Amino acid sequence: MRLTLLKSNKSIVGFDDRPFLLIGIPVIALMVEIILFGADIFSDDKASPLVCYGVSLYYTFFFWITFRHAFVYLIRMMPGDHEVKKRQIFTTLLGILGFFVLDLVLSGFLMLIADPLTADKESPNFVVKSITSLVFTLLIMSFYESLYLAVKIGKHALEKEKLLRDNTLSQLSGLRAQINPHFLFKSLNTLSQLIYEDAQKAEQYVLKMAMVYRHMLDESGETLTLLSQELKYIGAYQFLLKERFGDAIQFVEEIPQDALSRYVVPLGLQIVIENCVKHNAATADQPLTIHMYISNQGDYLCVDNNILPKPGIIDSPGLGLKNIQRRYAFFTTQPVTTHQEGGKFKVCLPLLVSKEIVK
Repeated sequence: MRLTLLKSNKSIVGFDDRPFLLIGIPVIALMVEIILFGADIFSDDKASPLVCYGVSLYYTFFFWITFRHAFVYLIRMMPGDHEVKKRQIFTTLLGILGFFVLDLVLSGFLMLIADPLTADKESPNFVVKSITSLVFTLLIMSFYESLYLAVKIGKHALEKEKLLRDNTLSQLSGLRAQINPHFLFKSLNTLSQLIYEDAQKAEQYVLKMAMVYRHMLDESGETLTLLSQELKYIGAYQFLLKERFGDAIQFVEEIPQDALSRYVVPLGLQIVIENCVKHNAATADQPLTIHMYISNQGDYLCVDNNILPKPGIIDSPGLGLKNIQRRYAFFTTQPVTTHQEGGKFKVCLPLLVSKEIVK
């Protein structure tokens, strides 16, 4: 039969407390023995130190194991950072109320099976026993709470550092993906054609190119940006694509005014649109339609497109979307979602109310 009483709870509380059990239970039991039975041991030969230690170990073991599982349960029920005070209140109340119930059960069971061994002279004062045991119980639960918070703070620090690193790499990756020789060649090729065909439009094209690249450089150090700012830049990016593909690409934008003050990750929308262009074969007869709109609940910016698969193209690893998902995961529990149905592919990006972490 598998012993589950002492199984590791590292996946829940963030650390393996079993080494503390092996050391803490015997040490705490010895301290309790000295406090409760010390006078009897040193003044009366009939008081057996071994029996007293056995009684102390009995209480310490069951108290520790019981409240250890109680703490794990509270972590399961209230794991969030915003629930720390609530969890600490419940921990204290559970420690106090649970102590008296468990003490009653353990004392009654001990009297039934071991009363001849413990004798009257080895029964400590009830008040001293209750105060001592309760203090140690609350100290043990405080130890678990403190260690849990310390591990979580350390984990958050590592996650923040990783996010900043991933964010920087993602920004650089986005820049490399967009400002690459192929993209630049296509843009310059389009520009060269416009110079001969329409000088005024060519000038406008240069301004839009400058706006796109300036935005990517300006936003490279930001973690979140206003949707209104992102859409201004996307407008310029769409202009470049329209000049490049002509009637083979269409954009439909339905963004209400009240959504413009929400926040998104920088360059995320561009990566989504670039994926639409990259994975579809658009022609004037079968244009690629990219539709940007706000979800019914108002919490997501969605981009969908009709699927026009390129022949012979292999599946993409989706690195751009994975980068976006990791960056959003730091700020919100709302996931970046993807969905394919009815000949359309849809990506929805969470709209955040502020730059603050809302987990």
